[in-house]
Amino acid sequence: MFTSKNSRGVRRIALVLMFVLFAASAVPISAATTAAVKEGTYEITSTLSGNRVVGLNGSAVLTRTRVAGGRNEDRFVLVSVGNGFYAVRNAKTGTVLDVTAGVKEIVNTASPGTEGAIKSAQALYKRNGGIRMSLTKYSGLAGQKWQLESAGSGYYYLKCYPFADYKTGPIAKFRNVPVYLKVANEKAGENVSITASVQIQIGFTNSGIIKKPVIILKPSGKSNALKFKLTCVETKTVTDKKNAFLKDTRWKNGTAWGARRPKLSTADGTGCYALCADYTKYVFGKNDPKSGKAFTKTNEIRSGDVLFVRNGKAVHWIIVLERNGSTLKTFERFDNKTSLATGRYNIKNGKLVNSKGAACSKQLVTGYHFQ
Repeated sequence: MFTSKNSRGVRRIALVLMFVLFAASAVPISAATTAAVKEGTYEITSTLSGNRVVGLNGSAVLTRTRVAGGRNEDRFVLVSVGNGFYAVRNAKTGTVLDVTAGVKEIVNTASPGTEGAIKSAQALYKRNGGIRMSLTKYSGLAGQKWQLESAGSGYYYLKCYPFADYKTGPIAKFRNVPVYLKVANEKAGENVSITASVQIQIGFTNSGIIKKPVIILKPSGKSNALKFKLTCVETKTVTDKKNAFLKDTRWKNGTAWGARRPKLSTADGTGCYALCADYTKYVFGKNDPKSGKAFTKTNEIRSGDVLFVRNGKAVHWIIVLERNGSTLKTFERFDNKTSLATGRYNIKNGKLVNSKGAACSKQLVTGYHFQ
């Protein structure tokens, strides 16, 4: 809260609009406060719980309990948009985290400058648990561009500068003020909204005249509700190489592939093994599919893996391009051709259950991680 004097020297106590609960500084963006990560697909985990990730339930952005293998709706692709900023794009919808509409509704609610308007804006912020988050198509708005700020121990703050889109007027004062991704409830549980948080106090005289905005600094540190861990599921480099492999005429979907040897790898093997050898060589630079980190449990299967499986005495090799919950997107030798499929195999009761039934289902012998 601040005070001002009228022409008669009478001190008037100003009304204050509180947008948030923690400190932010109106200083130019400093490279020293930002961190960089590789472009790619990530799970964003709340520091309030080791197993709750930021994800979607319909169109709502929430904290959700992570499922084994992860889900596309709980993954976000970080895409560089220049100057240390990223668009945070949901892996399922392709839309990005955006606070533009949430900022606008609070600013518009408070803009009349009356005591009632300010209280309404305060109530709106409190009701939403912060600035409302949206998912929108990327268009380059400031509220869609996020920076990473190290919080130590592998955790980050995610911040953007949505007020940069206000070129004139009193709100333009806050162009360099960051807004932070936040779990709306400090004691977060399942399905708690993800919002944004910032501390801005806009002063108004009691006659409703907007004064020059001021920012009140209260350095009290940032709460755990603002800290997130970023776990890379797959880098953009690997994603691009996988897509290129699938488009390459040597291996593209439907290519004849009998008991042939590898076309790229020098590994000693034929058929389904040879196809996997070419994949690991092309995408990861690994000549042998068995050179990855071995595992034996289906709940450990993840995107990019190669699997050695069996059905009775018959053995087989499968490429896992993507895992989405219990559903696998795979590439394999199938009916003597290369075959791309989503949902041919689903993980159930420790097995790879085939959509055609038990006769085509597989038991995992050994899987191999390469990322």
